[in-house]
Amino acid sequence: MAIICTDGACKRNGKPDCTSGYGVVAYSNDGTFANQWSGGEYNSTSQRGELLGIIKALEVGLEIAVDFDESIFIVTDSAYLAKGINSKWYEKWERNGWVTSEESTVKNKDLWMAIAKLVRSYPADSLFVYQVKGHINTAIESQMLDAYKRFEENNFGVTPPLSVFTIMLVGNNYADKLATKAAAEYDSQLPKEEK
Repeated sequence: MAIICTDGACKRNGKPDCTSGYGVVAYSNDGTFANQWSGGEYNSTSQRGELLGIIKALEVGLEIAVDFDESIFIVTDSAYLAKGINSKWYEKWERNGWVTSEESTVKNKDLWMAIAKLVRSYPADSLFVYQVKGHINTAIESQMLDAYKRFEENNFGVTPPLSVFTIMLVGNNYADKLATKAAAEYDSQLPKEEK
């Protein structure tokens, strides 16, 4: 099993000059830090940052799943992403021509199409996407135990060992820092008149 944690961030979300960032952190099957990635996008949103992060995590995970025959645990603090992938919303959207039940075009269709393609590329029963509560202080036991209980509620009754769960939280916090830094770096590259 490999654990890949991802998060997204945005500077000035919803404004015309916003920039998004994502962070991805991978841990090997023994919980050792393996690698990290970050990036971003101009004129983007927080949601696009989250989606870009999950795409990178899926790309990294696919290499590991195929090359090393490992199960991949992707961890996000986005309920939207975890539910969207686990419930395969993209399949219904595809059948409906990428139109929602409210008859509007799926937001970020380009990224959801990429996600659908990547998810389908995984070997059977090798990809697991989990949602954790973000921004947990892992040094405070009560926060950890509350987050552990919520994890089970949000992830179909799945309860990993506490040691694995701790890696998931630490990794998500680290991915958040990478995403925030990437959004700021993209923002700093914008000409001053665009801010």
